Formats: sequence, structure tokens, C-alpha cells
Amino acid sequence: MENQPTLDIQSLKQECPGVDFDAPFQFNKEFTVGHYVLEFLPTTLEIIKNSPNIKNDTILKFVKADFKDFRLPITRTQFMRYLQCTEAFADDFMEAQSSHFAVTFKPKEHKILQKYETVPFKINPQSKTSTCNYGIVQQVQMEGQKFARKEQNITNDAVINSELEILLKAPENPHLISYHASYEQGAESDSVGELLLLFEKEGYEDFCALFRSLLEKMLDKKPDKRPTAFEVWEMTQDILAILKLEHHCDGVSGSPVDSEPSQKEVEGSSSDSDEEEDCFLYKPI
Repeated sequence: MENQPTLDIQSLKQECPGVDFDAPFQFNKEFTVGHYVLEFLPTTLEIIKNSPNIKNDTILKFVKADFKDFRLPITRTQFMRYLQCTEAFADDFMEAQSSHFAVTFKPKEHKILQKYETVPFKINPQSKTSTCNYGIVQQVQMEGQKFARKEQNITNDAVINSELEILLKAPENPHLISYHASYEQGAESDSVGELLLLFEKEGYEDFCALFRSLLEKMLDKKPDKRPTAFEVWEMTQDILAILKLEHHCDGVSGSPVDSEPSQKEVEGSSSDSDEEEDCFLYKPI
């Protein structure tokens, strides 16, 4: 971190001359491409610095907001302490969270609720039924802790363990919760957040070299047209794939298999991304 070069718009232009960093960002016209990258860089690097106990691909899940706030095991007290919100707001959130649990379970979706001892309803351990019409729930364990989840038609342990890992890490890392909340304003920050996170892991030179390489390929295909902001956005996906496959950037095992979900995982976990956009999400006060 100490050797991290200071970036500004001019240095971005010098490192990646093929990019129109002055172009308006596709998803937020108030930002240029360059300003958007710089806007999220300090926060991203700070999260990496303050999260030594969390492997890279787990941080990415927070950054991408794959795990909505209603999945995090936040108690009312923690909620108020982390976000400095009012009691009334905390009560509204907890009530909305409970209501959301009651109505949003869909077939073949795996839904973690929260820590078993703090679920907003009581469960009969014999019948596994709740007292508030939440349907049948299951008790699952990880690292000695109990969690409650809605019973669904899914048997992929990798999906279950991945979600449980988020549940375990969230209470220990409130800075990630705040960081995650900042990305809820728009999913357009997902790729930028991932890109900058991996850029820090792999180093400034690797980042720029890969960026330039992909841009040159695009310019070769379209010699009369500079990349648009949206095309730059799409290229970040390719850069991420290269970093993960060539540099094995998962922070722990060094295997690209760990950072790329299997087809089975994708089928078991992709059904809620579009339908949950209208759900209750907290906003810091």
C-alpha cells in the first residue's frame, strides 16, 4: 500500500491512452469514466487493507452486493451501532426484514435467513415449523454456529457453504457491511470494484498491461471508433477473467477453480438477482 502510485485522470490517460476517460459513464452521466474509476479506488483499497482475515473472492461477494442486506446476520443493536441510525429506523428495518422472509421464498432458491438464535420468529425444533407462517425451515451449522434457512430443493453444498461464510464474516467486519451498502445504489459499480480490487492484489503494472492489451485488441477491430464508456465497462469483465485464470487471484488456494463457480452453482444461485431489486434495502442515515 505504501508503494501504491497516486492516480489521477492524467495518469490514467497516460497508462491507457486508448480509453476515452472523459466520456460520460454509461450508467451515471454525472461521472466520466475516469472520475468513476478514481471515485471508487480509495474505498476499495481501504477495504483490502482492513480485511486481512477475508480471502479475496469473499470480499468480491461483498463488493458485488451478491448478498443483500436482509441476508446478513445483523441484530437490531449491531444495526444501530454500525449505521448510527435511529431506533425507529432500526425497528422499521427489522420489521421489513421479517416481512421479506415471509413472502419471498421461491422454488429451488436457497435462502439463508440469519443466525439461528436471532431469527425474527420462533421455530419448533421437532416439526421445523415456525409460529409466523414462514413455512418449513432448516437448521444448518458451520464452524459450530447454527443458522436457520428456508427449506428448498437444493443439495449443492458449495452454494450453502459460500452463503454461510458470508454470514460468519459479516458481524466481524462491519466495515464490509458499510462498503457493501454503498454499492447498493447501483449494480454498475460491480465490475469496477472487482477490477480495482484485483488490480491492488496483482499490482499496478499488471493491471495497466492487461488493460492496454485488451484495449488495443478492440481498437484493432474498430480502427475508426474509440471505445465507448460501455465498451470499457464490458472489457473489465475480460480483465477480471484473465486475472483470475492467469494469476489465480483468489487470495487463498491459488486455484482458478475456487474463484469460478461451476454450472451447478450458477443454476442454484442465480434466480434471485433480478427479482429482488424491489426488496427492502437499508440506507445509512
